[in-house]
Amino acid sequence: MSPIRFTLLHVGLLIAGFGSAVHAEVRVAPSEFRPDVTVEFLYNQDIEGVYSTTWLGREEKREGNWRDIYFETSEKYVAKGILSFQCFADDTNGDPTIGIVEYGWGEFGDPAAKRVTTIDYSQRQAWMNGELDALMGESPPYELFVVAHYRFCGDEREAAN
Repeated sequence: MSPIRFTLLHVGLLIAGFGSAVHAEVRVAPSEFRPDVTVEFLYNQDIEGVYSTTWLGREEKREGNWRDIYFETSEKYVAKGILSFQCFADDTNGDPTIGIVEYGWGEFGDPAAKRVTTIDYSQRQAWMNGELDALMGESPPYELFVVAHYRFCGDEREAAN
């Protein structure tokens, strides 16, 4: 079993806890930051048991095995950007990295507000534990990646088994 599949299997229990995100009817809403763009509910993040923020997203680009997912939230946290990942490990490239482009409080697409983080396989455990310095604060949590991967790669993952 490839390391990426093992990681996704390991966090499968997390997905089970996101039943409403995984099995519910898709809830669509207008984007808070991009005119004429709709987004769907992906994940509700509990913050210290007092607050929460709802992460919304949409598939921005599909290129073979790769997905670019636009994400945004505007509640407790304000964040928007692109989450980029492979649906399953490519044997020729080893363990794939995950890319996150964030615009925070800035305008989506503004180069001056752009912050890029690349997460390789060895950093995923720290991200999962909320200990990856590059993604502290108003950045996408690991659980958002898990839900987005499941939502936008489900068919490909099943076909690869």
